[in-house]
Amino acid sequence: MEHKALAAKVHQLYAEDKQASVSSKDHSFRSVDLQKVIQVMPRLPGVKMAVFTRRLVVFHETFALLKSLSNTISIVWHEAISGRTADDIASSFITAMKQESGVKHFTFWVDNCFDQNKNWTLYTAMVSYVNHESGPESITFKYLIAGHTFMSAEKQ
Repeated sequence: MEHKALAAKVHQLYAEDKQASVSSKDHSFRSVDLQKVIQVMPRLPGVKMAVFTRRLVVFHETFALLKSLSNTISIVWHEAISGRTADDIASSFITAMKQESGVKHFTFWVDNCFDQNKNWTLYTAMVSYVNHESGPESITFKYLIAGHTFMSAEKQ
């Protein structure tokens, strides 16, 4: 019963941030989700002559506004550029924040994936970015309860 009560409280806080996002000009409220890994087959000229080609793994991190799906930021990269390490995830957060110049405060709603969203690499990168002269004043992470992670980024 405590788990359900905690999940309800967290969803109430999510709803409050969703409402606050309407009136705030210098605060960005976003939900973030690393989408399912996409495997694509590279397009080859003369494909009938190619006997075998390896699929290319593509990663897609979505930064969706809480209120609507307009102005969703998608960071997409493939395995030839980089992987899915903590460094890569931290880099996607910084890249997304750079897309919203002038925003002073960021609040990110994320799931409880330890490897992606709860690690020292990500936290250290965020502290470094806040302390950078062109960085925001604050970055806040809010975590949904495991098993109750429905958020706007998952609609993508």
